Amino acid sequence: MGEAPWKLPRETVGDVACSLLRENGKPMLFKDLLPLIAARGVVRAETPARVAAIIHTEINLDGRLQHLGGGLWGLRQWSPRRRPERAATPRLEWPEEDALPPEDPEPSGACEEAWSEDTEHWDE
Repeated sequence: MGEAPWKLPRETVGDVACSLLRENGKPMLFKDLLPLIAARGVVRAETPARVAAIIHTEINLDGRLQHLGGGLWGLRQWSPRRRPERAATPRLEWPEEDALPPEDPEPSGACEEAWSEDTEHWDE
Protein backbone atom coordinates (compact mmCIF):
# COMPACT_ATOMS: atom_id res chain seq x y z
CA MET A 1 0.00 0.00 0.00
CA GLY A 2 1.12 3.55 -0.69
CA GLU A 3 1.48 6.44 1.68
CA ALA A 4 -1.70 8.22 2.79
CA PRO A 5 -2.34 11.43 0.83
CA TRP A 6 -3.05 13.31 4.06
CA LYS A 7 -1.38 13.71 7.41
CA LEU A 8 -2.88 14.16 10.82
CA PRO A 9 -2.35 17.63 12.22
CA ARG A 10 0.61 17.96 14.53
CA GLU A 11 0.13 18.36 18.25
CA THR A 12 -0.89 21.90 19.17
CA VAL A 13 0.20 24.06 22.10
CA GLY A 14 -3.28 23.55 23.57
CA ASP A 15 -2.99 19.78 23.25
CA VAL A 16 0.35 19.81 25.08
CA ALA A 17 -0.92 22.17 27.79
CA CYS A 18 -4.01 20.02 28.36
CA SER A 19 -1.99 16.82 28.66
CA LEU A 20 0.49 18.48 31.05
CA LEU A 21 -2.33 19.79 33.23
CA ARG A 22 -4.04 16.38 33.25
CA GLU A 23 -0.77 14.70 34.23
CA ASN A 24 -0.25 17.26 37.01
CA GLY A 25 -3.85 16.88 38.19
CA LYS A 26 -4.14 20.49 39.30
CA PRO A 27 -3.66 24.02 37.91
CA MET A 28 -0.14 25.15 37.05
CA LEU A 29 1.63 28.47 36.80
CA PHE A 30 2.38 29.69 33.29
CA LYS A 31 6.06 30.02 34.21
CA ASP A 32 6.08 26.27 34.95
CA LEU A 33 4.05 25.30 31.87
CA LEU A 34 6.15 27.38 29.48
CA PRO A 35 9.41 25.38 29.53
CA LEU A 36 7.53 22.07 29.44
CA ILE A 37 5.55 23.11 26.36
CA ALA A 38 8.63 24.63 24.69
CA ALA A 39 10.57 21.39 25.27
CA ARG A 40 8.00 19.48 23.18
CA GLY A 41 9.03 21.49 20.13
CA VAL A 42 5.52 22.43 19.03
CA VAL A 43 6.57 26.08 18.60
CA ARG A 44 9.50 27.26 16.55
CA ALA A 45 10.53 30.90 16.63
CA GLU A 46 13.62 33.08 16.36
CA THR A 47 13.90 33.99 20.05
CA PRO A 48 12.83 32.50 23.39
CA ALA A 49 10.69 35.60 24.01
CA ARG A 50 8.82 34.96 20.75
CA VAL A 51 8.30 31.29 21.71
CA ALA A 52 6.86 32.42 25.07
CA ALA A 53 4.57 34.93 23.36
CA ILE A 54 3.26 32.34 20.89
CA ILE A 55 2.64 29.80 23.65
CA HIS A 56 0.84 32.37 25.79
CA THR A 57 -1.35 33.44 22.87
CA GLU A 58 -2.22 29.85 21.94
CA ILE A 59 -3.14 29.01 25.54
CA ASN A 60 -5.36 32.10 25.72
CA LEU A 61 -7.17 31.11 22.53
CA ASP A 62 -7.74 27.47 23.48
CA GLY A 63 -11.23 27.06 24.93
CA ARG A 64 -10.22 23.97 26.89
CA LEU A 65 -7.94 26.04 29.12
CA GLN A 66 -8.88 28.63 31.69
CA HIS A 67 -6.85 31.42 33.25
CA LEU A 68 -7.50 31.39 36.99
CA GLY A 69 -5.62 34.57 37.84
CA GLY A 70 -2.12 35.18 39.13
CA GLY A 71 -0.51 33.31 36.23
CA LEU A 72 -2.34 30.09 37.13
CA TRP A 73 -3.89 27.98 34.36
CA GLY A 74 -6.21 25.01 34.59
CA LEU A 75 -8.58 22.95 32.51
CA ARG A 76 -11.97 24.54 31.97
CA GLN A 77 -13.62 21.20 32.80
CA TRP A 78 -12.25 21.52 36.37
CA SER A 79 -14.33 24.65 37.00
CA PRO A 80 -17.88 24.20 38.17
CA ARG A 81 -20.35 25.06 35.47
CA ARG A 82 -22.47 28.05 36.19
CA ARG A 83 -26.04 28.08 35.15
CA PRO A 84 -27.00 31.33 33.55
CA GLU A 85 -29.12 33.30 35.95
CA ARG A 86 -32.53 34.12 34.68
CA ALA A 87 -33.14 37.80 34.67
CA ALA A 88 -36.20 38.69 36.66
CA THR A 89 -38.84 40.24 34.47
CA PRO A 90 -39.68 43.60 35.95
CA ARG A 91 -43.31 44.00 36.83
CA LEU A 92 -44.79 47.25 35.69
CA GLU A 93 -47.00 48.84 38.25
CA TRP A 94 -49.21 51.70 37.31
CA PRO A 95 -49.46 54.52 39.80
CA GLU A 96 -52.74 55.42 41.36
CA GLU A 97 -54.60 58.16 39.50
CA ASP A 98 -54.20 60.47 42.48
CA ALA A 99 -50.40 60.01 42.33
CA LEU A 100 -50.10 61.36 38.78
CA PRO A 101 -48.93 64.96 38.40
CA PRO A 102 -51.51 67.34 36.99
CA GLU A 103 -51.37 67.68 33.21
CA ASP A 104 -50.05 70.95 31.80
CA PRO A 105 -52.88 72.43 29.72
CA GLU A 106 -50.49 74.03 27.22
CA PRO A 107 -47.18 72.21 27.12
CA SER A 108 -44.38 74.39 25.91
CA GLY A 109 -41.39 72.64 24.42
CA ALA A 110 -37.89 73.88 25.12
CA CYS A 111 -37.06 73.45 21.44
CA GLU A 112 -39.75 75.88 20.37
CA GLU A 113 -38.59 78.50 22.84
CA ALA A 114 -34.99 78.23 21.63
CA TRP A 115 -35.97 78.74 17.99
CA SER A 116 -35.76 82.33 16.85
CA GLU A 117 -36.04 84.13 13.56
CA ASP A 118 -32.27 84.80 13.66
CA THR A 119 -31.51 81.08 13.72
CA GLU A 120 -30.22 79.58 10.47
CA HIS A 121 -32.75 77.35 8.76
CA TRP A 122 -31.78 74.19 6.88
CA ASP A 123 -34.14 74.72 3.99
CA GLU A 124 -32.78 78.14 3.06
